[in-house]
Amino acid sequence: MFSLNLQSFVFIGNASTEASLPLFNINSQTFLLMIPNIVSFIILAFVFTQFLYKPVKDYMEKRIEYIETDFIETAKTNAVVDALEAAYNLRVSDVETERKAIFDEIRTESTTLSNQILDDAAADVLILRNNARHGIVTELENVKWQLHQAIIEISIHMAEKVVNERIYKGDHEELFAEAMIKLENTVFKSYS
Repeated sequence: MFSLNLQSFVFIGNASTEASLPLFNINSQTFLLMIPNIVSFIILAFVFTQFLYKPVKDYMEKRIEYIETDFIETAKTNAVVDALEAAYNLRVSDVETERKAIFDEIRTESTTLSNQILDDAAADVLILRNNARHGIVTELENVKWQLHQAIIEISIHMAEKVVNERIYKGDHEELFAEAMIKLENTVFKSYS
């Protein structure tokens, strides 16, 4: 293929006697040599425009749309995640509040139950103490009654002996001492 460098181009332009094109001030031979380059440039520009620029531009537009859609979806997802996190934190707070309320309720119930048990135990002790005192009083009255009956029996027995026998005064004192010893023994046996 025929190629021209800058010096030959200038030389051809100066050496030519043919009329030159008024627009670029180049002669017709140089213009003819440039036509295939211009045509190939136009063809390449058309091919690049049709097969490279438009597809690349379309791809870039689609990629921009995809990225924008991705940003929008990410923003939506972040909003949903933030909402879920807020709901989770609220639920955790509610659970913590509910846990504290349950513990407080259980603590209150256990304190109430403990106080009730202590009050019932104190009442039972008081009842047992009163029953014991009543039992002691009853037993003491029973012993007194038995002692009184024993004294009556001994007195009757002594009176029978005194009446049945004519006792002298010395015998009477001896019988009285015997009766007192029996009475004392009976009293001591009752208390034992």
